[in-house]
Amino acid sequence: MKKNYILSLITFLVGFLGFSQSYLDGILVLNEGNYGSNAASVSFMTTNNQVTGDIFGLANNNDPLGDVAQSMNFIDDKAYIVLNGSSAIKVVNYETFEVLATIDQGLTNPRYIAFHNNKGYVTCWGDGSVTTDDYLAVINLTTNLVESTIPMAEGVETIEVINDKLYVAHQGGYGYGTTISVVEISNQNVSSIIVGDLPSSMIVKDNFLYVLCRGLPSWSGQTETTGKLVKIDLTDNSIVSDLPFDNITHPSHLIADADNLYYTIGSDIFKMPFTNTTLPTTSFITTPVTDYLGIYGLDLIDDKIYVADANGYAATGFAHIYNVTGDFVITNTVENIPNNFYKSKESSLGLDNNLANTSFSLYPNPATTTFYINSNKNVAVKIFDLTGKVVKTQLYNTSGIDVSNLEKGIYIVEINSENKKQISKLIVK
Repeated sequence: MKKNYILSLITFLVGFLGFSQSYLDGILVLNEGNYGSNAASVSFMTTNNQVTGDIFGLANNNDPLGDVAQSMNFIDDKAYIVLNGSSAIKVVNYETFEVLATIDQGLTNPRYIAFHNNKGYVTCWGDGSVTTDDYLAVINLTTNLVESTIPMAEGVETIEVINDKLYVAHQGGYGYGTTISVVEISNQNVSSIIVGDLPSSMIVKDNFLYVLCRGLPSWSGQTETTGKLVKIDLTDNSIVSDLPFDNITHPSHLIADADNLYYTIGSDIFKMPFTNTTLPTTSFITTPVTDYLGIYGLDLIDDKIYVADANGYAATGFAHIYNVTGDFVITNTVENIPNNFYKSKESSLGLDNNLANTSFSLYPNPATTTFYINSNKNVAVKIFDLTGKVVKTQLYNTSGIDVSNLEKGIYIVEINSENKKQISKLIVK
């Protein structure tokens, strides 16, 4: 009787879970991949800094994600991964990263996506050598089709939805932009705010828009210019302040917490309270990044600062992690050219349903000799084969669970912690 129950449970779970792994309560790392290599990927870092690579491939029969993962954004239970080199967007389940749809029509050199009223607005460079074909692609999120386009000035880049308007930074594409476009969503009227050379990052705070401009580089063929930080009043889109950097300085990667702005210069991170009217003169954090372009990406999630290190654009990059106090936490090895960090979907804790997802993840998965669980508790683990036979039972500890004696194949892992139970798939290879 008990065996029949287990077999029924496994049969149910095969359909219910679709043999999918959940990636919850951690950090997602978007890895760009070298252009033309089709090596874009997503890594997952648990709260105790264990890393699972290429979770898109794991969820989709080792299919490649695509070429040059530029950015990612989320709405409801979906993640939209913008693939610049593939001129496509992969729509995936936010929790499992199983692919739901591919949008590959109507997008040419897409960069970033924002959402408003069941529409996705995607900045597209068009042909990088043509200065007059940049546009916003308007995607119907129900059909996943590009239903219209909005012509834009050259080099559309990051995009924010603010007060029923789209604010688009014109970094310039292969040229050099100086403006923020403001698009009225209701009628698609477009106006411009001149801010400075190469506006690359935007932060919204208390009805103000902060724009970081990098300045023209020395190799632009034009006179090199310094970067600047521009503050815009969103009430009337007027410029409140314009702070140029000393000498010739090229800042990047503007982020913020509740009280401070952070940006990078080379391998250094600078911290500036919103209340400051002058730029800081000393760095807040000096990172170990040595690439000539400096820090490749910067994000702040739950009081931790995440630094993307392209590591010479090699097969493996690094994620350097710091507390907001500036203290170093750890360096994790990720994949090819990490460029952005995102908070993964949060688990639904406190549910009475035994099949509700908890915060447990298995890694690596597939496993060869040992797998681990992102838990610091002695949770009870039971492993079943697909006949319903229990093949292993033990309390989990930080040494992991040895599966070297199991045959290659698919197993069901039952994890019990207090009054909660999670069922997950494990592949042994």
